[in-house]
Amino acid sequence: MACLRPPHAIPRCRHLLSSKGSSRLLHLHPKNLQKLPTDLPPSITLVELPLPRVHGLPDSAESTAELPNNKVPYLKKAYDMLEPAVDEFLQRSGVDWIIHDFASHWLPQVASRLGVNSAFFGVFSATSLAFLGPPSVLIDGPSRRPEDFTVVPKWIDYPSKVRFRLHEIVTHQDCMDTGASDFQRFGESIRGSKSVAVRSCSEFEADPLRLLQKLYGKPVVPVGLLRPATNAAGETRDGSS
Repeated sequence: MACLRPPHAIPRCRHLLSSKGSSRLLHLHPKNLQKLPTDLPPSITLVELPLPRVHGLPDSAESTAELPNNKVPYLKKAYDMLEPAVDEFLQRSGVDWIIHDFASHWLPQVASRLGVNSAFFGVFSATSLAFLGPPSVLIDGPSRRPEDFTVVPKWIDYPSKVRFRLHEIVTHQDCMDTGASDFQRFGESIRGSKSVAVRSCSEFEADPLRLLQKLYGKPVVPVGLLRPATNAAGETRDGSS
């Protein structure tokens, strides 16, 4: 099993993979290797995957946490340029499953061509994913104005008040890639995957999880909230409690 994830989500992916006994590989950009704990299970093999350089992207940047919103599109373009390297890795690695998120929207098609199963891993809540809608709306639906995100969508079939404030969705547009929008990336990543894993649990989001299975037409697996690992004092690895 391989896991291709943006750097900011490495800890969550690590906890998910560590719960299984099979061999797995974790792709990392070089600088982020230094951010991982040293007590990783021996079954996790770290594979360095250098991020291609893109004009406009600071040389040291490898995650959204290091960039202002208006620079994030350059990071997504660099991530898209990883496709040939990932294609080559999958051909020689022998993995049978690969876990990915929305940024690598091209990956399910690459994996399918090579006979590798892919699973979309959503680090957002099931409520947030349900708000976005089915892949058909995300990919082929009519263009949505910022105001359209300030109301509860028609496909939500349970009581909900979740919606964007106008300034939130307008601000988010600054980090949208003009080539492939975040909505297209989500839609293609979900549509092309064999299954979907969600950072949630049925006790917390029963209705959204049920709706996601209906919207996606494929297995939706809640993997738990995946809270950060803590030490004996109850502190997380970043020092918070």
